[in-house]
Amino acid sequence: MAITEFLLFVLIAALGGMFLCGANDLITIFVAPEYFSLCSYLLSGYTKKDVRSNEATTKYLLMGGASSSILLPVLLNRAPTLHRLGIQAFQPILVEGRAICLHPLVYKGFNADFDGDQMAIHVPLSLEAQADSQIANINLLRINRIEAIASSLAGIEIFD
Repeated sequence: MAITEFLLFVLIAALGGMFLCGANDLITIFVAPEYFSLCSYLLSGYTKKDVRSNEATTKYLLMGGASSSILLPVLLNRAPTLHRLGIQAFQPILVEGRAICLHPLVYKGFNADFDGDQMAIHVPLSLEAQADSQIANINLLRINRIEAIASSLAGIEIFD
């Protein structure tokens, strides 16, 4: 790798960090870490002659680059939030169109009746906030007594 390629990867990684700091929309928050992480992975294999360096780069690209955009949780909120099921963490999956697709198991928790409901998306940026959102998303048991929140309605499981 020539010095120009090395400096180019360092510049792109720095730009990714700057884009992330100035992000004000959801797509920038997802794309900016990819600039930073992919360039960092390529820089880890700077010395092509070292077998361990090539192996590390391959592992970083396959495991880290592919999983970093998939594993970033988002929080969905539908106002008014009156109970803990009103805001929940999800792993986003891109779909066609300009809509948020929900799993049927969370309809009742959000009181989603599909008459033009509006939901807010929040992205926890720090690692601590991401971990906290995943821990708070364990909504299978009631707090006051040990029983499941899920109930059956029309043949599918709906949270109540």
